[in-house]
Amino acid sequence: MGGNRVISSWALLCLATLLVATGCRGGSSADLGPDGGTGTDAGTADSGTMESEDLPEMLVQITAPRQGAFLEAASVQVEGTSENAETAAIFTLNGVTVTPDTNGDWSVQVPLDAEAVANPILAELSRSEDGAMVRDRVTVIAGSSVADGDFSEESLAVRINDSALDSIEGFLADSVASELDLATLIPVGTRVIDNDCFIDGGLLGCLGRASVDVAAPAPSFASLGLQLDAKQDALAIDTMVTEIVIHLDILGSGLVPDCGLTITASETGIASSFALQPDPTDPSKIDVNSLGAPVLSFSGFVPSFSGACDAPIIGDIIQAALPDLEPLATDALAAVLQDPDGPGPADDPLSDAAELALADLSIAGSLGDAFMVSLDAPFFAIPIDEAGMTLGSDGRVMSLMVAEGAPDLSASYDVDATFPVFDGNTPSGAPFGVGICLSPSFFNQLLKSIVEGGSLSSEITDLDSLALNAASLSLLLPGLEMLPPTTPMKLVLAPELAPLMTGAPGPQGELGELLLPHLRVDVRGTDDMVYASLVVDIRAGLDMEVDGEGNLTMVLAPPLPEDVTVTLLHTSVGGNEAIIQSFVPNLIADALPDIAGALGSFPLPSLLGLELNIIETARQGAFFSIYADLLAP
Repeated sequence: MGGNRVISSWALLCLATLLVATGCRGGSSADLGPDGGTGTDAGTADSGTMESEDLPEMLVQITAPRQGAFLEAASVQVEGTSENAETAAIFTLNGVTVTPDTNGDWSVQVPLDAEAVANPILAELSRSEDGAMVRDRVTVIAGSSVADGDFSEESLAVRINDSALDSIEGFLADSVASELDLATLIPVGTRVIDNDCFIDGGLLGCLGRASVDVAAPAPSFASLGLQLDAKQDALAIDTMVTEIVIHLDILGSGLVPDCGLTITASETGIASSFALQPDPTDPSKIDVNSLGAPVLSFSGFVPSFSGACDAPIIGDIIQAALPDLEPLATDALAAVLQDPDGPGPADDPLSDAAELALADLSIAGSLGDAFMVSLDAPFFAIPIDEAGMTLGSDGRVMSLMVAEGAPDLSASYDVDATFPVFDGNTPSGAPFGVGICLSPSFFNQLLKSIVEGGSLSSEITDLDSLALNAASLSLLLPGLEMLPPTTPMKLVLAPELAPLMTGAPGPQGELGELLLPHLRVDVRGTDDMVYASLVVDIRAGLDMEVDGEGNLTMVLAPPLPEDVTVTLLHTSVGGNEAIIQSFVPNLIADALPDIAGALGSFPLPSLLGLELNIIETARQGAFFSIYADLLAP
């Protein structure tokens, strides 16, 4: 998603230029001359030309901690090196004066602010004789992390309420029907009754016994329907099979002759209850286990005899002597459908069919496709209550590839968030069918992958019909006046860290608080010569909304002035920090829609092929949640 970008207003041009030329809040407001200002960033060898020819070149470099390190301690030992610091009037680390040793090395314990999360560490050498200044900065994250390739535990919830279960009954019925093949379950030759007494002679004993085998043609039915209902700790599935036909051979002895029997029923009801849990061998799948034997009932049960059992006169006598066939058929079919080994590894046919039908009951694939990332979401629990069921998953997001020039990040910020508990309504009280809830930690994995994919790495080359050149940028970088006015220029945006959700609500009541730390902006010529460099930090509120095309978009709210900071690292073409800084709070709001667009606009995921109709976006605890109904196909 990176590449050249065209900004649509003069304000954005000013923003980018101003940001590049500005200094830190509370920093020096002196004018920087055309030869002034250079620094290094996170260990890069970007040596400076700010000093006069008569004074030695200064250097400052932070060697530890590394850029983007995650630290859980209350403080961190910051180490670095410097050159010619003894010629500087001031050497500071985060504004505190530091004295290097005789080799120019230094080491200082710096406190960390866990509430701020992103903690910048700025080393600065400044010299009063010529106004020279060199800087280096790293940003560390105060908090725990999820390593690249690891799972954010209990980070993704898909809530399916009873109304959504009603919507997916047809899909599941088709899937179960394709798996519940009676010809396979009860093949021709299957013995369903083995040498039972059919004619009881009382004191005389059994007068006739019989075995019953399935005969050709194989058993069949016309259609199958399902009714799903969530119960406490169980999913009730009522199956209705129409026009079932089973052909049987009665193999008799004593008074029971050999004869044929065809059983038909206009409707066959099968009431079952199941427990759902992650599959022990593959937790990305749902393990379905029957809770007790199924209960069967027939409507329109009709037995039809052939052979000796249907012969004139004697057939009537035989049929009258035979037991009631409906309960025999019910028991025989129930025996075929029950779990063969109880809690053992083998499942009954209905459980197997339900497992296959529920295999696609996950949004991991559609979410991964929407974000263009590799997404794994194995289940850790599938609780069921009277209102619906929750598919609770751990989450792992990985980039399909790291774009050229984008950072390859080793971890993402981890937020301690309690897994949500649901009922039938959204947080505002509206009924819903499906809820999709992402934890801040899961969201941060997504943001990390989006940045690694190059979404925030981009170049700004022109402004509508106005090209960026030395003349237009010299208003804020006066040293560019030395170049021919039409010399092309560009602004290169390169994130060195991923944006992150802190888990808190946005500063102005938005769904979440988003930090964009250490976004580097370079002013370059077309030959890639760097004229100025800075890092910008933004704290903003993030909302989610659905656009006119049905895509879910991230919306960044304009930040408050105090929530935007800019740190100058290098400028060889001068600039007045105070003047530039005064424009930033007003102009940053114009840039945020463009940044938010880079973060992502993606199609809503589907569930079992059914589209979502968004009802509400909200917080469910610390989770960011989308509540929707399923649209009929």
